Amino acid sequence: MIKRFILTLLFLGLGVILCFNSQAYAATRYEYHTTAPHIRRYTYGDNYEGNTFTVGTVGANENFNITSTKWKLCRSGSPGIITAELKAVDGDGLPIGDVLSSGNYNGNLLTTSESAEVVEITMSSYELQASTQYAIYMTAPNGDFSNKLYEKMNLADTYAGGKWIFTTTGHGGWAIGSPSSDFYFEVYGTAVGAPQVIMIMGL
Repeated sequence: MIKRFILTLLFLGLGVILCFNSQAYAATRYEYHTTAPHIRRYTYGDNYEGNTFTVGTVGANENFNITSTKWKLCRSGSPGIITAELKAVDGDGLPIGDVLSSGNYNGNLLTTSESAEVVEITMSSYELQASTQYAIYMTAPNGDFSNKLYEKMNLADTYAGGKWIFTTTGHGGWAIGSPSSDFYFEVYGTAVGAPQVIMIMGL
């Protein structure tokens, strides 16, 4: 239930009203595919790897503001800063248009173990729409053949709301991988209308 709280404070003789229009502050996991991954795909330079997903497939089917994404990652060498990017998709389910949201992480801090580790990447805010498909993918623009980012995936399990996607030419030339394969990914966010604070001074 959404509650409304009004708290009146006095500070240096000024009335301050803080209005909290709240749901829970914690981010919610909306879409995800976490079936035990057993192989890895590499990313560096213009080689990008990712997954499409549809809001409401396994999580709440509602508009939400993306806050972070989690992937199971490892590295070889020193891939440098890695980036998660979110885009809309075209009628074929392939990324199109401008980057809607993105987030960076220091890829040199990742484990070198092939078992990989789950890493959370904070994303810039963007409102995703209910029942809508998006593409989320990883890049390592400063990496090379000896300095790669690896993402873990499962070859024998299908996430119903999207597909494995990849490109070897940067933001163009996207293709769909095996229809029975999907990456380990999680998408977190806060529902539209989550807590906002309004301050009214000098009452």
